[in-house]
Amino acid sequence: MAIEGKITGNLLSNPIRKTVNTAGGEKHITEFRMMSDVWKNVGDNVDPIQDEDKTKPVQVTAWNERLAETCALVYRKGMRLQVYGDIYMRENKASEAERAEGKRDFADL
Repeated sequence: MAIEGKITGNLLSNPIRKTVNTAGGEKHITEFRMMSDVWKNVGDNVDPIQDEDKTKPVQVTAWNERLAETCALVYRKGMRLQVYGDIYMRENKASEAERAEGKRDFADL
């Protein structure tokens, strides 16, 4: 199940091109990490401040080969981006050893 979303933030590192094997053959993708950020107004303060609780690193993968190639050529660390696309949740199951330590299953975006 996908969630349609928009992420705004800065690139944490330069994009990395990869070749992956899929059911339809090899695909060239681009991956990069960015720090999503959320800004809020507090009281009468004119300048917004960053909401630290909602600012998180995000892994982005461009699967469209033309888009992936453009991302790899144009994007560089520190650039400000708005990324639109589908967000998929990844379920992480705790191992028996982790459960013994009190850890639980969780979903990750």
